[in-house]
Amino acid sequence: MVMATASFIPPQTTVLGACPHDCPDTCALVTTVQAGVAVKLQGNPNHPHTGGVLCTKVSRYIERNDHAERLTTPLRRVGPKGAGRFEAVSWNVALDEIAARLKAQKHSETILPYSYAGTMGLVQGESMDRRFFHKLGASLLDRTICSTAGGEALSFTLGGKVGMRVEFFAESKLILIWGSNSIGSNLHFWRHAQAAKRAGARLVCIDPRKTETADKCDEHIALLPGTDAALALALMYELIVHDWLD
Repeated sequence: MVMATASFIPPQTTVLGACPHDCPDTCALVTTVQAGVAVKLQGNPNHPHTGGVLCTKVSRYIERNDHAERLTTPLRRVGPKGAGRFEAVSWNVALDEIAARLKAQKHSETILPYSYAGTMGLVQGESMDRRFFHKLGASLLDRTICSTAGGEALSFTLGGKVGMRVEFFAESKLILIWGSNSIGSNLHFWRHAQAAKRAGARLVCIDPRKTETADKCDEHIALLPGTDAALALALMYELIVHDWLD
């Protein structure tokens, strides 16, 4: 008598981690692994800031990672720009060609090193790009006009680059969303903003466009493009004149 044997199914394990993307939300991840392969990715419901909610990009991470059209080798252009003609080359060939072109640069000080965090990891974040451009002898340039401007504003206004926990927005009485389509670009903040609104908070959106976020707020101020500074100065004036500063 021959006994049928059940096929072996490798056990599944879960691995805790965090999203490495250039985003301050630092979403906590739970990855299900089977036979050394990630088979499922989800947010960690125990993460206070995100509540287990992931953005569309990260929630489909495994799908992109295992996609049949994902590039697995360097491609070298063999036709004019825009023609879409490339050939596959090895990593050694690609690196040698790039290195040769960089060494051929005669005026490295004309290189403006505009770069920022590819991911928030220690290697790819703000480490190798600095070393790379310093080695080339490139000019010194601040890496970003985004966080630098915000950081300087915080320093001048509050005396330092400080902020509050995002969860505290849920306790606000008034939330001013200025130039941000939070539903599309900051969904975890929007979750706390909605909690505040349900508790009676007023949401005001300042944006030239009527975005999804503006449509969901209590008030939308559609100012003319380029007039943000005038409105900000007017608001500061009113706060000072009426002694409304906390």
